[in-house]
Amino acid sequence: MNLFLIGYRGSGKSTIAPLIAELANCDWVDTDDIVEQSAQKSIARIFADEGEATFRRLETEAIASVSGAQDEADNYVVVSLGGGAITIPANQQMVGDLGLAVYLRGTAETLWKRISTDPISGQQRPNLTAQGGRAEVEQVLAARREIYDLHSDFQIDIDDIAPEAAAKQIYDWWLANSKSDTVLL
Repeated sequence: MNLFLIGYRGSGKSTIAPLIAELANCDWVDTDDIVEQSAQKSIARIFADEGEATFRRLETEAIASVSGAQDEADNYVVVSLGGGAITIPANQQMVGDLGLAVYLRGTAETLWKRISTDPISGQQRPNLTAQGGRAEVEQVLAARREIYDLHSDFQIDIDDIAPEAAAKQIYDWWLANSKSDTVLL
């Protein structure tokens, strides 16, 4: 089964996905990258030009394009989802049907620290509330936490763990819980 990484922006999905893929000897994809390539603009620009509804539609299309994918060696794929992707019912269904989901769980403090020190995040990702900043992280995380919990098969706290250690724990769990006949190396 494909492995989907879910969690708030700054939780490390895009960092940890390639590490897991290396352990599993498989490919990985980031749906935010697919959306930006498809639209030929940043997510912030999509939000500004066309609105959140268009972005969410493109995000669902990106997930559909990789949900049942296998790489050239018939291994399943590690998929890093955008922070709000799992809040959409159609995406919840695809993830639940076609893979296992791991929630990279962090505190608002850790997430805000990572977001605020990442220059790319500020340029490419829009504010989701009028106030922005840490208050936004606290508000949106509180609204999404139950959804992340409900739609994850495994959770890992990312506040005090190195990406490599998190990847290893997730890989070991995936290997032990994959319902596929495909062997992960």
